[in-house]
Amino acid sequence: MNEHISIDDFYRRFPLAEEFDEEFYTNKYGLEDYYQPYCRDNGFTEKQRLYYHWMCHGRDNMFLPYEHKTTGKEYDLASLSENISLVVGCKDREDMLSISLRSWILKPEIKEIIIVDWSSKKSLVYLENIDRRISVIRVEGEEFYNASKPVNIAIKAAKYEKILKMDVDYILNPYAPLNDLINIKEGEFIAGNWHQYHTDNGLGFIRNLNGIICCHKKFFADVGFYNEDIDNYGREDCEMFDKLEKLGLIRKDIPFEPNYVPAYHNPHSNSVRGQNRKDPNVEKTLTYMNRKYGQSDFELVINLYKDPLPERTEEILTCLKLNLDNEYISKVHIFLENYEDFPEFYELKSDYEEKIIVNNTIRRMSFKKIFDYTNKNIINRQCIVANNDILFNEDLSKIRGMDPRDIIALTRHEDDGELLQDRSRNAICSSDAWIFRSPMLDKFEELPDDIIIGTFYSDVILNYYIYESGQYSAWNPCDDIIITHCHETTEHDHNTKSKKEARDIHNYYVKKFNKYDWYKHLSIASIEDYWNKINGNKFVSDHQFDLNEF
Repeated sequence: MNEHISIDDFYRRFPLAEEFDEEFYTNKYGLEDYYQPYCRDNGFTEKQRLYYHWMCHGRDNMFLPYEHKTTGKEYDLASLSENISLVVGCKDREDMLSISLRSWILKPEIKEIIIVDWSSKKSLVYLENIDRRISVIRVEGEEFYNASKPVNIAIKAAKYEKILKMDVDYILNPYAPLNDLINIKEGEFIAGNWHQYHTDNGLGFIRNLNGIICCHKKFFADVGFYNEDIDNYGREDCEMFDKLEKLGLIRKDIPFEPNYVPAYHNPHSNSVRGQNRKDPNVEKTLTYMNRKYGQSDFELVINLYKDPLPERTEEILTCLKLNLDNEYISKVHIFLENYEDFPEFYELKSDYEEKIIVNNTIRRMSFKKIFDYTNKNIINRQCIVANNDILFNEDLSKIRGMDPRDIIALTRHEDDGELLQDRSRNAICSSDAWIFRSPMLDKFEELPDDIIIGTFYSDVILNYYIYESGQYSAWNPCDDIIITHCHETTEHDHNTKSKKEARDIHNYYVKKFNKYDWYKHLSIASIEDYWNKINGNKFVSDHQFDLNEF
């Protein structure tokens, strides 16, 4: 990579590697003036600025992204003395397994090796003759490989509490001790991490170690073992890591240094990954599994104000508190009006200091300013922009693995549980929350700065720009993802507007866009449509909306 790609475009395409150590990097290499003052003026952090330098220049010049720590100095001796059960599943990959197996039996700490043979054409039971520690569990009658089921069988059958889960193409380096793969105390686990791909220049020896994990058996049981619903290639390992971390365990990466690689993956093509799968199209199934079982946490962005009616303020703050308690919302970014006189908010904030980020403002923010903020401050994260009285629930867990071209725009349900409908037409209407991966591909340069979130017609105007950009696939799975409007204390804004006011706004934008049918509603799709990445952009015109033709 070189600097032909700007830092803005770089972070639209690539994630920031969390393990990159900006303090070490700047202390070792300087670079105080690199890409300045642009980064400072445009909201890029020091970590973003320096990681961009490393990707464009540093790694080609053998700069270190973080300090390499000498291995063997902080081992827990009690942990190293535990007996280990190595577990693996296999279907028709005997040749690769026979190579990896030779490296496993060289490690005396491994007291048993459980191989679950998932109906291979040639039985693997003969492998028990190689070493007395090897035990083969043969499962008959399985046409397709499900990576979770054989591993769960092996873990449950294991004699020992410490489990080292491998894939058939993971080789243990005979020149390196096993210590750095098994050095875990109670409440820790060690796992491969695809983010370490840079250590071998992306050749596939390190990146695809994501399937290796060392963890105590009871924790696998506590999180319900591997997800057997993931029946094609993709995601079962990452989901396991997520579940263990949510349980409170601490994840540790495998340390790699020059000439020190404790384990490595034997590289191969995607066609090998697709062998014996229900659907051999690995890219397709990985996309589906990521979108169904992938990253499920979000950063929420809202405007917040102190309403003249105390009951309305209390209603909004109650909604905020419930969203702060939502396990799928990791941060709430608040554009705060009335910040000099809002004791009710500050009392709530004191209980959620680590989750709330406050930006003081003197007016309600426009969509344009909100998107400018998310593009600069929420990097490679799933982001929600919503009105402050929209309540989210556990349905957020159904939206995972969003990519930069995805947008979900949801219609709200009212307190009675019914979808919002146009008061004069028997049809759903409105978008009240927009979910996407930040930063956005399209900065919506032409989006006027006076389109204020939560105001009359603002949602359909934004939908128009999304539609016109051609950059996105948009879905409205509002039957599957329920968001609730918490607004009972005052009259709803759209109910205060006359038909003439609506007509005047519509006609204004007819002239502005030079299109009579500019008005765009995003009609209902299913969550399965999103998972399969089909039936996006079901926008309908105002005329179709009138006729309910969607």
